[in-house]
Amino acid sequence: MTTSNIGKIFGKNYQHASLEDFKLKEGRPFSGLALHINRNLAKIKDQLKDNSVLINAPHGSGKTHFAAALSRDLEIDPHYLRFSDLIRDCEKRHYRGDNFRIHLHGICNARFLVLDELGNSKYEINSPLFKEIIVQVLRERHWYGKPTLFLSPLRHKDMSEIYKDTFFENVNIDMYSTE
Repeated sequence: MTTSNIGKIFGKNYQHASLEDFKLKEGRPFSGLALHINRNLAKIKDQLKDNSVLINAPHGSGKTHFAAALSRDLEIDPHYLRFSDLIRDCEKRHYRGDNFRIHLHGICNARFLVLDELGNSKYEINSPLFKEIIVQVLRERHWYGKPTLFLSPLRHKDMSEIYKDTFFENVNIDMYSTE
């Protein structure tokens, strides 16, 4: 993978993202996410080999930066999407039935998927496609062992209420649990 792809995929702010940015160094302030990443990096990498990981952490804590850095470290160009963009695209194109499944098929087949800002807005949560999309993507990727990194600002307990009957119980790494 060329390093220029990370900037194209995630945006130029993440062009040079590195896991070094999350290393705890004396005299350098660090976020709770950095501490959590340091404690769980091996677990995250191991779980991503053939499964999904959900990282719950507050807005602005570095979730997207971590996803770009992890992609660079794993030398994988991910398919990166904001969940709200996915819902709006499906609604705008009026995807239903087979068209809906065909559209999601490409997302489900990506080698490595990063789905950002999951549950970020009431618009998403109230969208009729919301749960249908997440269940389809989770099931298909889980079934075929495709690594997926879900990023969300919601607490795990809130995620459980919104995403009942999904696989999130098995894939969660909750930064809020360290508070």
